[in-house]
Amino acid sequence: MTTMTADEDVTAEVQRLRRQLAEAEQTIKALAGAEIDAIALGETNTPILLHRAQEDLRQREQLLRAMFEGVGDGILLVDSEGVFLDANSTACELFGAAKSEVIGRRTEDFAAPGYDVAAERQQIVARGQHRGQITVALRDGSVRELEYSATRDILPGLHLSVLRDVTSLNQARDALLASEKKYRQIVDTAREGIWVIDAQSRTTFANRALEEMLGYGPGELLGRSVLDFVDAETRARTEEGLERRRRGVAELQEQKYQHKDGSVVWVLMEASPMTDDAGMYAGALAMVTNVTDRKRAEEALRASEERYRLLFDSCPLPIWLTDLGSWRFLAVNQAALALFGYERAEFLGLDISRLVPGSEVSRVQHEIQASVGRGVQHGTRRALKKNGTAVELSATAQTFVLDGRVVALVIGQDMTERNRLEAQLSQSRKMEAIGILAGGVAHDFNNLLSIIVTYTAFALEALKPGEPVHADVVQVAQAGERAVALTRQLLAFSRQKVLEPTVMDLNATLLAIEPNVRRMVGEKVDVSFVLEPALGRISADPWQIEQVILNLVENAADATVAAGTLTITTGNVRVAEGRDPSGPKSGEYVRLAVTDTGTGMDEATRARIFEPFFSTKEAGEGTGLGLSTVLGIAQQSGGHVAVRSEQGVGTTFEVHLPRIDL
Repeated sequence: MTTMTADEDVTAEVQRLRRQLAEAEQTIKALAGAEIDAIALGETNTPILLHRAQEDLRQREQLLRAMFEGVGDGILLVDSEGVFLDANSTACELFGAAKSEVIGRRTEDFAAPGYDVAAERQQIVARGQHRGQITVALRDGSVRELEYSATRDILPGLHLSVLRDVTSLNQARDALLASEKKYRQIVDTAREGIWVIDAQSRTTFANRALEEMLGYGPGELLGRSVLDFVDAETRARTEEGLERRRRGVAELQEQKYQHKDGSVVWVLMEASPMTDDAGMYAGALAMVTNVTDRKRAEEALRASEERYRLLFDSCPLPIWLTDLGSWRFLAVNQAALALFGYERAEFLGLDISRLVPGSEVSRVQHEIQASVGRGVQHGTRRALKKNGTAVELSATAQTFVLDGRVVALVIGQDMTERNRLEAQLSQSRKMEAIGILAGGVAHDFNNLLSIIVTYTAFALEALKPGEPVHADVVQVAQAGERAVALTRQLLAFSRQKVLEPTVMDLNATLLAIEPNVRRMVGEKVDVSFVLEPALGRISADPWQIEQVILNLVENAADATVAAGTLTITTGNVRVAEGRDPSGPKSGEYVRLAVTDTGTGMDEATRARIFEPFFSTKEAGEGTGLGLSTVLGIAQQSGGHVAVRSEQGVGTTFEVHLPRIDL
């Protein structure tokens, strides 16, 4: 069934009223005609018929009056001059007057000041039907707002107006409009965007903040899909979010949208699904906060952190950060990991006790604690690698507070190689000084020896074998020759002997002095030569090379106290770039190696073997110049000397001399 509105009820009543008035008029006309006919025919029952007709008309009038008065709306019958001919009780109540005060009056008598009655009346006349509102002034000073529906000429010269009190309705409407205006102002002045979409993801509402956020003017977002404002990368993620909204899922998420100018807008969106009266998905409501500046700041922070991380990790000096509360490491760069031999995760699981020798941990911790607040501190100390070897570190430390913790930032420098080079430089300078001294002494001594050797030779020429002093002079001559050899060693060590380099075959030199070698080592040592057939040539002083070989052989023979072996090998060697900096430079070399199976050397002895006058022999049994002479000759010839030795196993000396036949 359909439900009729109040206006439709009144219209229906008016239609019934019209029909009944028409029927009454026809009845009266019929009765009048009947009465005339009856008189003409001489019928005697005419009064009875007339009475019945009058009674029927009276009943109809009573019914019409009851209907007229019983309608819930006010009804006015108005003539063509606008005078109220009749009014039901509801109409009188609406005007706040008695019926006698309404009949004969006009609309102007009740209208509030400012109401244009003439204009409304013209509308009725021109259109035949008209709806409008009128404000009437009541006796108590209040006003009442009436809605009317006027119909012209329901009967000739008779107009009908239906009135309804809409004061409360208007007040409610005005209150609703005021409320809507207020909340619209709140929504439009909100800093957060408000976005409402329908079930097809089309925009049905967007406040000003959202429009400005995306760069659009008023109303430009309406009807557009959410997907119109995302790029291809974000589209799939947005569609997934809309699907979750259809399943009734509300969520808070960061989302990327496109500004009207093509730039990126990052928002924090709190989206909730909406349903209709049947509980079906009807769209979604989202509160949108612009977080573009925050995202840019975060990105700038990430970029800054990445730059500083790269600087931190790319720094060639070891750097680490230590928590002074737990003494654990909080950060470490690649140089420190390479120095100490740890993986990053492994290092960050350690504390300071793993880098400092056990006996020094307490002292180091105390020193660091004492440096808090005292600015940058410098120091040198030993540190331990993962494999247990020690390195000499020069460290610079700065303490400060980070995230509520006192920390120490340490920048270290591995001084091990530098200290070794400084020690070598010191040793070199010492040897240079000794060489200068030895050279000077050798020159003076050589001058004296020249006289001694010369006059000894003269004496031997004058003496005959068997004479009493002949044997003594021979001893003097032999001692002079040994002294001359010693002088040559001193001159070679001091590098003051003039070199006489020539292109030579090292193999040929070895074969030439092989008898001397075997005689020097004696029968207790088995001597073998392993010579490279295609050995390259070298440029060196042959006499000095012989001194190198004989000194190394003598050193090996002295180290082999029991039966053993002595192996002399030669070979061609290429030294590549990036090898041990303490070794020979890159290039092509001829290598001479002398290996014995003697007693070997410990680390302390191995560190001093090239020092002038250093010897492990008993006092008076050696000069201590043999190996230092070997080193001096090799370096003077552009070569290099290396030694490998292990106690109880033996020793290998390797001499690298530049190859020149390439």
